[in-house]
Amino acid sequence: MLLNALAAFFLVFIFAWNMTTATDFKMPMREQSQAIAYSLGIYQNWAMFSPHPPRSTSWYVLVGQLENGELIDMLPPILRDDLSLIERATWRATWDQPDNIAGSYYGDKYWRKYLSAIAMNNFDGEAREFAGFVCRTWNGHYSGSMQVKNLMYVLVRERTLPDGSRGEQQKSMEFEYSCA
Repeated sequence: MLLNALAAFFLVFIFAWNMTTATDFKMPMREQSQAIAYSLGIYQNWAMFSPHPPRSTSWYVLVGQLENGELIDMLPPILRDDLSLIERATWRATWDQPDNIAGSYYGDKYWRKYLSAIAMNNFDGEAREFAGFVCRTWNGHYSGSMQVKNLMYVLVRERTLPDGSRGEQQKSMEFEYSCA
C-alpha cells in the first residue's frame, strides 16, 4: 500500500513538473518542489517542441566533385557503407530537403551527431579526418572519371514559415577539402 502511494505521488509530481515546461502551470510550493525534484533526480523538461517549436530544418550535404565534373551527394553511400548507391540517380547532389532527415538520410543518430560536431570545430582535426576517410574510401572503390577530387561540406537550412510552409533555403559552406 505504501509503495503504491509513493509511486502515485511520483507519477503526479513528475507530470506536474513537466507541465510547467509546456504550459503556464506553476508548481505549488515552488522552492520545496525544486528541492524534491533536484535532490531525487526527477527533474525533467518537456520543452523540446513546446512552447516554441523549431523555426527551421537543417541538414548537411557532402558534395563530391568527380573527375568527370559530376556533383554527387556523398553522405548516403558513405554513411551506409554502400558505394553502389551512387549509381542511382537519386543520390545526385541536390539541395532538396531529404524525405527522412532524422532517419534514413543520415543512417542513424550517431552519424547525425558526429556530422554536426565536425562542422562546429572549423575544419579542425576530425573534419579533416572524415574528409580524408571519404576520399580514401571512395577513390579506393572507383577509378578514372568516377574518382572524387574535391569535397564541399554544406549546411542547408530551410526556414519554417508561420503557416507551416517552407521558406527560402540558406546554404553555408562548413569546409572544403581537396582529395589530391
